[in-house]
Amino acid sequence: MAHLKYRPEVDGLRALAVIPVVLFHISPDWLSGGYLGVDVFFVISGFLITSLIIKDFDTGRFSMRNFWMRRVRRIVPALVVLLLTLLVAAPFLLYGPDVYELGGQALSTLFAYSNIYFWQQSGNYWGTNAEMSPLLNMWSLAVEEQFYLFYPLLLVFTLKHLHRFVTPLIALATIISLCVFIYGSIHHPNPTFYFLPTRAWELGAGCLLAVLMQRRDGFSGVNLSVQNLLSVLGLIMVVASYFLVGLGSEESVGLVAVLAVAGAVFTIGFSAQSGNVAARLLSLAPVVYIGKISYSLYLWHWPVLVYMRGMYASELGEHEGLLNLIAVGVFMTASVLSYHFVEQPFRRNKAIVWRLIPAYLIALSVSIAWIKIPFYEDVSDYKPTLWWGYNYQWGPQRVSELDERVKRSIKVLTLPKIDENEHSRDETGMGNFNADDPDVEVYVMGDSHGVMHAKVLDESLSELGSTYKIAVSTGADPIFSIPVTLDKGGSMFTPSQLFEFNSKKLAYIEEYKPDVVIVVMRWDFRMNREYIFKNLDDLTALLASQDSKLLLIGQPPVLAFGQRSAPQYSAYIDAHSDVGSTAQFPITKIEEYNAADDFLKDYSARHDNCEYLSVEEIFRNGGEAILVQNGEVLYVDDDHLSYAGSLLAKPHIKAKIAEMLSTPLPQPTEDENTGS
Repeated sequence: MAHLKYRPEVDGLRALAVIPVVLFHISPDWLSGGYLGVDVFFVISGFLITSLIIKDFDTGRFSMRNFWMRRVRRIVPALVVLLLTLLVAAPFLLYGPDVYELGGQALSTLFAYSNIYFWQQSGNYWGTNAEMSPLLNMWSLAVEEQFYLFYPLLLVFTLKHLHRFVTPLIALATIISLCVFIYGSIHHPNPTFYFLPTRAWELGAGCLLAVLMQRRDGFSGVNLSVQNLLSVLGLIMVVASYFLVGLGSEESVGLVAVLAVAGAVFTIGFSAQSGNVAARLLSLAPVVYIGKISYSLYLWHWPVLVYMRGMYASELGEHEGLLNLIAVGVFMTASVLSYHFVEQPFRRNKAIVWRLIPAYLIALSVSIAWIKIPFYEDVSDYKPTLWWGYNYQWGPQRVSELDERVKRSIKVLTLPKIDENEHSRDETGMGNFNADDPDVEVYVMGDSHGVMHAKVLDESLSELGSTYKIAVSTGADPIFSIPVTLDKGGSMFTPSQLFEFNSKKLAYIEEYKPDVVIVVMRWDFRMNREYIFKNLDDLTALLASQDSKLLLIGQPPVLAFGQRSAPQYSAYIDAHSDVGSTAQFPITKIEEYNAADDFLKDYSARHDNCEYLSVEEIFRNGGEAILVQNGEVLYVDDDHLSYAGSLLAKPHIKAKIAEMLSTPLPQPTEDENTGS
């Protein structure tokens, strides 16, 4: 197989791609657009792969087998070493249930579909679940591997049978992919971020550049001064893109990616001549060395950060700088060792590639084992964590139908049963809304946060002597359109089932005109959804027209450990379990939380028939919230309170309802006095 002339400035550009990615992953505040370094990597990959294939094809030396074996030697050795290290260390260092998650991530990495896996599991690349995934960065490697599988076949076929159309066909495919990317970035951002068809334009830009430089003598006809200018301009475009993200609208992010890709094309295309200014800058020895270890650095930096943040999560607020510094030292050392003792030997010696097979099979076996073996943290030091929610959960889905992640979280919870509540369901699980006394004073609607507080609301309303109805369900937005429209379903409903559920709730409110309607929901992530404000206005107006009042109950702070089991995570970080002690944990989404709280305070102040009850002060202390108190875990996951947590809010909830109903407040119960 022929070798391309080595261009140190391309390695330098790799450094300019990987360093921003690392900085972004350490803290997005350091470089908001640093993740665009991956886009630059794609351009480099497309350029180098196409250059190699064309050079070998033109000299009659191209072999698909040799091409793929070369890719295997380049990618797999360092990857397998990383995976084996993470998999073996996981039971000793990771939060128990995350070992199961790691097994699935490793399996998707070994079979080159991790981009699809993370789209399905985490959805949003910037979501908390994604941030806790040690192998999240492998999504881009999967995109490249999928590209290496299909593109060479298509390119070689085109070179053999349609050689006159190589350039226009690559250009056409690149343009189509770019158009789909721009559309998808606005309308379907999550799959657009992860999928090869919407990333192919970035690889295609490098491919097109390679064809022009290999088949059409590049840009040799362009004046050297102009080449100098354009290559420097390319560098400026790449660097500028890293800083422009966040300055415009979300829709403009796709255009910033175009800037980064165009800058990479300019830099590679116009820096090939000797004496080029951009080439000299990128060819500085330290920069080139970072470029050479960039693959190992990309592999190692994110898993080390995730492991470190998981192990010392409760100390991130106070010692984040020190922990980041230690993490940098660890992943830089690992990257250097990986480059010199794994990457280089396998790239130089074709014979030892077969040694990969046993290591690959071991990694595969351990990945499967971690998926099959249940890993749980010991929560016996805490009092039982009660969750009454499934007694009040409306909708057709049952616990047996929940996904594996939720089942594993439920396993450590205590799920009491209320037989007398069963009459509120019909055979479909949708609920008999017209059962019992229609003279209802209070009507409760809610999503999973309504499910969370349902037991306490049930107790409070009963103790107040009120007649009431509770209609809450996970994934069912309680602030629906009026009149009800057929919309997408929720986690418990198909679209038609959700339409039926909302229609029944609206019909009940209009027919029986309860004195108070209570809405309990998670507010923070809904503040960027315009329909919420209109729907809330319509509900408030409807209730005002029938002399009904509206009570909006706020959400507890969101803990910064993702969708994990709070009791198990408390045990993992050894949160205080003694009676009389309190353990706090850092919170996340503070800006969104504050925005929702401010909006609800302002909204209730502007509407005479609306009240807002904030629970923030009960749980929050600055940048932290109470996780464990007197041996009881107050949450079941990152944003849902346990029964013990909900009980802390009960006196406030009951007092507010009594005030709105003009009902005398009875003496506090023993549980309310003790907070347990």
